[in-house]
Amino acid sequence: MNKTQNDFIVLLKNALSQENNPVSDINYESVGAVAVNQLCLPLVCDGTRRCGANVPESWKQHSVYVAANNYKNLSVQDKLLKILNENNIKCAVLKGITVSKYYPEPLYRPLGDIDILVEPDKYDMAINILTGSAERDSERLKHKFHYGFVFENVSVEIHKYITEYTDDERGELLKKYFSNALETVTLGEYDNFIFPMLNTKFQVLAVVSHIQRHFGERRANIRMLCDLGMVVQNIASEQWSNEIYPVLKEVGLDRFTDALLSVCDKHLGLDFKNKLGQPIDENITEDLLEEFLCDGIKPEYTDINGLNTLEKIKNIFITIYEIVKRDFKITEKYPVLFPLFFLYIPLRSAFRKITGQRKNIDALGYCTSYSRRNAIRKELNIFE
Repeated sequence: MNKTQNDFIVLLKNALSQENNPVSDINYESVGAVAVNQLCLPLVCDGTRRCGANVPESWKQHSVYVAANNYKNLSVQDKLLKILNENNIKCAVLKGITVSKYYPEPLYRPLGDIDILVEPDKYDMAINILTGSAERDSERLKHKFHYGFVFENVSVEIHKYITEYTDDERGELLKKYFSNALETVTLGEYDNFIFPMLNTKFQVLAVVSHIQRHFGERRANIRMLCDLGMVVQNIASEQWSNEIYPVLKEVGLDRFTDALLSVCDKHLGLDFKNKLGQPIDENITEDLLEEFLCDGIKPEYTDINGLNTLEKIKNIFITIYEIVKRDFKITEKYPVLFPLFFLYIPLRSAFRKITGQRKNIDALGYCTSYSRRNAIRKELNIFE
């Protein structure tokens, strides 16, 4: 991590663990940019206040806006839940307030889309009722497990499944576990809002599955890491060991979960040593955090510090090789085409940058990140 990223993490740690670790010579503009990109500025604002440093006025204003927007989100969510309840549609809120309720101050965790899980056989009915139409946006239908729309100026996603299941044994296991999730919902509460939410076991599975999917798509962010940390911190060790961790192990998410919690333990001030089922190499912990910092709303692949020229060149070739394997399955049947596509990938990338289809990211940084993330995926048994 560079100093800006390190300062961001320390201030975030202050907010989550309610500590007052000092930070000197803060570059407010740079730290603020990282915090916004990782959806954590109100938390960083609180962490800055806790350590006695000056808080920029723009950060305070942003935090007030987030708090107001959160209340708007919760009010709209309340209306949606009442409509579904009036039509006898079982449902549960996913993520959002069901995780932020565990934060020291829930309003500091920005709420985004409203995600609501409904019964699969009432999925279309729920969408019809809430949108007032049986017509569907073809672009939004591309998502296999949820449909998005706007309700009273707030983005909403109705889910028929908690996540997108992979076409393998582990995907089937997750699907089996989640099949009766709505039969065991509990009621959550924040302020004057009451909402149905998944029970603790299903919530952990849902949060980890969500992070795993976004990590594979290079769309993870630090807020997701905070969400998991806050949820797990509020789970008794006995319940974690006897009820939750065995299920994570059965569906193959145990090593990934342990790695995520090891990051929270080392960098965010959350003590999870008694909840780690297996040791995680310190290099993996550090690399995992680096990858989360590379993502965010606008990914920035610039971390090539410490690599020599040979390693940089090696990462470029490995990245092109992996992209060819991923995007051009025909090379499996006709290996002779591999060199052709190997040359095509850099030309395609250059063309997309020139035509504005892709932002001008640091190629060396991207290749370093790509190679590092693939190594993490293999080490932690993360599946696509």
